[in-house]
Amino acid sequence: MSRPLISVCILSYNRKPFLIATLDHLIEHRDRLNLEIIVVDNASSDGSAEIVREYAEKHGIVGLPQDKNWGVSPGRNIGYRAASGDFLLSLDEDSIPSVELLEAIPEYLNNRRDVALLAPLILNAETGKRHFDYGDEPRAVANFSGAAYAFRRSLLEATGGLDENLFFGGEELDFSMRAHGIEGITMYEPGLTVRTDIPVRPGGIPFDRTLNWTFSWHRVLAKNLPLDVAKRFSRNYMLPTLLRLYSKGNFGKAKEYLGKVKEGFASGAADNHPIPADSVSYYSDPSLEPVFGNRSISQKVIRKLLR
Repeated sequence: MSRPLISVCILSYNRKPFLIATLDHLIEHRDRLNLEIIVVDNASSDGSAEIVREYAEKHGIVGLPQDKNWGVSPGRNIGYRAASGDFLLSLDEDSIPSVELLEAIPEYLNNRRDVALLAPLILNAETGKRHFDYGDEPRAVANFSGAAYAFRRSLLEATGGLDENLFFGGEELDFSMRAHGIEGITMYEPGLTVRTDIPVRPGGIPFDRTLNWTFSWHRVLAKNLPLDVAKRFSRNYMLPTLLRLYSKGNFGKAKEYLGKVKEGFASGAADNHPIPADSVSYYSDPSLEPVFGNRSISQKVIRKLLR
């Protein structure tokens, strides 16, 4: 009996050397593991689109180079909609999944019907350092890392994929929240790994990136939760950043930040369709990580003091 088809959907943007390494790794194991390889290139300027076309011609991957950068969620959805497999593995172009993960996906998702999304352990390819470290034991988490995650085709059909109003950031939490009320939890499995190149950003995260993320995060909250709960989570999430900006005298940035909070919340509220009550209760648990407003400032302080 042949193995179930896994559609590996890669979103690519201006990281050609890493894309080549990921494709070569997947092609090496493609036939034995029955992989369909799909690459959506978001209008790269470094020659990545040419690599996609070359590999489509020489190796038979599904190459989908785009003439504009659609952003993360729309770009990933283009790949998902082209997929033929019973199971989908979503990857960044610099994420190389272990053979153990590729082998495990069909059986794991067939046997664990309570799991909607499989979140592997993400490791820095150079240092081995963990990205989002949730410990050494499997556990339910709030959302996956966008670098790599797997799910059944049925979840794609039930949800329609990622929220295309999220150009960057927040799509992981949104998809996990919606999935919870349909197929189940997002499960972190540290025994299944992906190695990825995590870019080092000197000086921390640029403020414009923070603003994009802020819009997305607050859209997700107001879209998926009852608005009274969403407002509470929004306060919990934004206040530390807002207070930090005020304390440093960055009043202009604080105003911009607050504007993105309001803009994102209004966008989500316009599309408000709360997840089921059981899912709201699940996502209100302050022990659920990574935090996204589900933990109050006082709870955060208490947890730090107890460590």
